[in-house]
Amino acid sequence: MVGLHCGQHPCTTGPRCAEVAARHRGFAEFIQSAQDATLATRTSPFSFHGGAQVAADLLKDGVAFDGVSACSDPLAMGVIRTVIESGKRVPEDVSVIGYDDSPLAASFVPPMTSVRQDWRSGGSLLARKVVALIEKKAVASEVLPTSLIVRAT
Repeated sequence: MVGLHCGQHPCTTGPRCAEVAARHRGFAEFIQSAQDATLATRTSPFSFHGGAQVAADLLKDGVAFDGVSACSDPLAMGVIRTVIESGKRVPEDVSVIGYDDSPLAASFVPPMTSVRQDWRSGGSLLARKVVALIEKKAVASEVLPTSLIVRAT
């Protein structure tokens, strides 16, 4: 088994952004716990084109991979499209997981497996923290719960 994790958050710290680092760490720990698994990491913009380019480069270079964990749904969608256009099947040949469970994930062809975050709770939490900061109160970093939404990829 080969897993590919790709992504680069468009924040000022680039791929070292804490959010992306945490996603990568979780995926890397999972891959390392699996027998006969190898982790390959690639960075690209958080976009459909970025995912498509990563997949095209790997296929062109003859890198064998059977799974992709992308740091965003658009990245995963680009990977899926390129893999299918290469003649491979998703998920039979390459499994793909996105991140964010964006509205397009369910309607993408094939419907995409993705990690869901509760954006409404995240927005409320962010608003409370901004108010606290304005009021000169201390705030702490928090991690929102996630769940895996399994679909066809």
